[in-house]
Amino acid sequence: MTGDYYIRFADSEVLRILLSKNISSDGYGITEADAQAITRPGDAWFKNTNITSFDEFKYFTNIDHSYSHVEMFAGCTQLESITLPSTCTTLCRRAFYGCTNLTNITGLENLTTL
Repeated sequence: MTGDYYIRFADSEVLRILLSKNISSDGYGITEADAQAITRPGDAWFKNTNITSFDEFKYFTNIDHSYSHVEMFAGCTQLESITLPSTCTTLCRRAFYGCTNLTNITGLENLTTL
C-alpha cells in the first residue's frame, strides 16, 4: 500500500539527517508518505561529506527542484550513487558541484531542464 511502505536507507547518514529533522520513523526508516511530504529539504544534504549513497531519494517525489536552494547535494564529496525521483524534471547544474566520487546517477531520463 502506497504511503505505508517503510523505506530502509542503505546509508545511515541519510537516515540520521532525516531523524534530526523530526521526520517520523521506526528507527530504521521512514514511510513513503513521509518522504513524499518533504517538499523543501533546505540544506539537509548540502556539503555533507558523510553521505555515500542516496538511491532512496527516488521516493522523495514532491521535492520542489526549482526552488532557491539549487546546490542541493553540492559538496557531498563522498556521494557515489543517487537515484533521482521520477518527478524531477529540473535540475540545477550546481546540484552536484564538488561531488567528486559521484559515479552513478539514475533518473536523468526525466530531466527537461538543466
